[in-house]
Amino acid sequence: MVIRVKNIDNLNLETLINPSLLQYLQEGIFLVNKKREIISWNQKAEEITTLKSENVLGKFCNLGPFKHLNLDGNAICENNCPLKECIESGKQIKRSVAISINNNNIPVITYNIPIKDYSNKTIGAVQLFLIDQEKESIKTTYNKVKDKIEEYRSIIVDLVNKNKQLNKQLLDLSNTDGLTSLYNRRYFYTEAKKEFEAAKICSHSISIILLDIDHFKLINDNFGHSAGDHVLIKIASVLKDNKGRNDLLCRYGGEEFILLLPDSSSKQAYLTSEILRNKVEDENVQYDGNTIPITISLGVACNEDKPYLSLEHLIDCADKALYKAKNEGRNRTVVTYDL
Repeated sequence: MVIRVKNIDNLNLETLINPSLLQYLQEGIFLVNKKREIISWNQKAEEITTLKSENVLGKFCNLGPFKHLNLDGNAICENNCPLKECIESGKQIKRSVAISINNNNIPVITYNIPIKDYSNKTIGAVQLFLIDQEKESIKTTYNKVKDKIEEYRSIIVDLVNKNKQLNKQLLDLSNTDGLTSLYNRRYFYTEAKKEFEAAKICSHSISIILLDIDHFKLINDNFGHSAGDHVLIKIASVLKDNKGRNDLLCRYGGEEFILLLPDSSSKQAYLTSEILRNKVEDENVQYDGNTIPITISLGVACNEDKPYLSLEHLIDCADKALYKAKNEGRNRTVVTYDL
């Protein structure tokens, strides 16, 4: 059996064992740190030894107001101390010894249990001791303490798992656009840079599609911003349902969306863009009794002939192609070859 705690600073019996259980224990119990300094001393220990906690706490058990003796009456604090052996070995030690107080020797059975932190480093120990003729009681108490510690361990494991889930949820929230549930711009740049590094190693080309909702300001002006939000959500859903399985789709900002197509030529990116454009055009969004026609313009750039181009440069080229698509009448795809 091993007791695990975060650290031993300010550790006491009440933090290790349920306080309501402490008052029923029939064993003397005390805690020591790695230096064998006594940091906690229970009421039963006072009764067995007649030593009050204020006369014991802060003192070292090998130098304190009592000594441990073997059954032959020889002092064992330096060479054969069960607490010392427990701390050094990191293992539970059971031993019959005597506690010597002012030449009064009290035979006891001791259970010495290591206290470890979560890196498996021994940082102290707990000793349970009972006058020898009460062997059965110490076994019962030992099982109670063991069960209680196992209960605490389960609680800690549950808390750790819940903390992991919470951290994952927080990470997902930080990477996701709150309105459309697509990945956001920050996440796009993080993942896109990884794709660029992988493409360089494998000598694959990458395409960027930048798209924008046509006349989105008029939608907001004519139908209200709630209608505009509804359109954004609908388009995000259409894009998500019709993109390639490995494509990276994100809301780039405002009414703009961006896709990264790994291992894609400019021709493949153009075909993907046209599929998305036609799917969006087929959607007449219904909102508050109104039918809102929507179309998108798309700009495409691919580094198939210039693999050394940066992500930022490729996005800038796609943006220029998008600007050209809007100037040429909107609801169309323009592929730029001027990189």
